[in-house]
Amino acid sequence: MSKKALVLSIIAIYTFIIIPVAPAVWAQDLKLPPDSDRTPPVIQHQPQDRSAPSGNPLLIEATVTDNAAVSEVTLYYRVMGNVEYFNFSMKQTKGDLYSATIPAEDVIEPGMEYYIQAADKAGNVVLRGFSFSPLVVTVAPVLFPVQPVEKKEEKVKEAPVVEVPPAERPLLKTEEKPKGWAEKNWWILAILGGVVVAAAAGGGGGGGGGNGGGAPTTGSVSISGPLP
Repeated sequence: MSKKALVLSIIAIYTFIIIPVAPAVWAQDLKLPPDSDRTPPVIQHQPQDRSAPSGNPLLIEATVTDNAAVSEVTLYYRVMGNVEYFNFSMKQTKGDLYSATIPAEDVIEPGMEYYIQAADKAGNVVLRGFSFSPLVVTVAPVLFPVQPVEKKEEKVKEAPVVEVPPAERPLLKTEEKPKGWAEKNWWILAILGGVVVAAAAGGGGGGGGGNGGGAPTTGSVSISGPLP
């Protein structure tokens, strides 16, 4: 056999026998133990579509499952527009449900950006959202209802009515004008008037008698009046 034929035979054996069989041999050498875990956890989470109120705590929940066991679930969050992320370990609340609450002082406008990372005990890691493409929740300001101001009508204070007992009420006295001397001594004037009338009557009779030559006629006058 010539050298050329020997070389061709070696190439044929290497090409058609050694190369096809080698991967199977190597695979047996690199075979992993049967208890190894190469399946990462599964995260089920849907961001809320409604805006979160500013200044209120924001609850983030996710359902995380694994074929073996979940080791850790972490929430990374930041205010929209910031660079640095903060993180919290999400606690298992019920079954496969994990939750974490973003503090109220961090929930500010215009919104929150976050993503969730889960790992199992074998070291397999999975993400829901990414640091360069996070999930978003918008934050809206809290609007307080404006209540109309009621106008209060000012009431005029009335002076309290104080009732005076009948015994203490002052008696109204009618003012009387003082009587004059003539009103008080009217009976004296009446007597004087009678005297004057009598004197006048006597004087008239004497004049008539003189003309006739006879003596003057005498008479008497009776004057009466009430006693003072």
